[in-house]
Amino acid sequence: MRTNNFWSGVAVLSAGVVLLAIAQWWDPHEVRSRLNEASRHVRLALHRGTNHFIRHVKGPWNPFSKTKRVYGAPFSAVRWRDSIPEAQVKGTWYELIALNDVPVEQIVRFCKERYGRIWRKRFEEDLTIALDGMGVWEHFDSETGTGSLTVRRLDTGETVILTNVAWTGDNRMAILRKALDTWIANGRGKDPRDDPSLP
Repeated sequence: MRTNNFWSGVAVLSAGVVLLAIAQWWDPHEVRSRLNEASRHVRLALHRGTNHFIRHVKGPWNPFSKTKRVYGAPFSAVRWRDSIPEAQVKGTWYELIALNDVPVEQIVRFCKERYGRIWRKRFEEDLTIALDGMGVWEHFDSETGTGSLTVRRLDTGETVILTNVAWTGDNRMAILRKALDTWIANGRGKDPRDDPSLP
């Protein structure tokens, strides 16, 4: 009986993911990203059992969830110097050092270990999911959607702390739109953010 319920749950989740993806057909790059993330968790559910499946269906990983918690970004654009992210916050570019009290170096390392060659994409587009996977989301205010950023000014090298920075869906969508435009301009080939040195 438990096995039947489990497989029924997997079937329902899979059908829901496909339907929701079709509903968002106007952004195929985003759909592909969400489907990849969903399929990864379905595979984990198959290996780890019903409890894992139920926990993740209810959890913040849900790629189509809009209400479970703030699902955004504290910056509107990201560019990279090797493994060092520079982010645009309110129109100004900074080197990111820490998000609240979590070092960016630690977040980048986690993204590389968890997501492999698409680690830059996950850092840019799915930062809240990465932080939750690290077990550090409690460091952020999920109700107000604000936090602090420790950054380094690119012109002077001065380290400053930006307070009450909003984690917004608009910021995340700006990153997604830029990634989509770049992907299309690239002939709809590989994402230029992919890291070929990782599997």
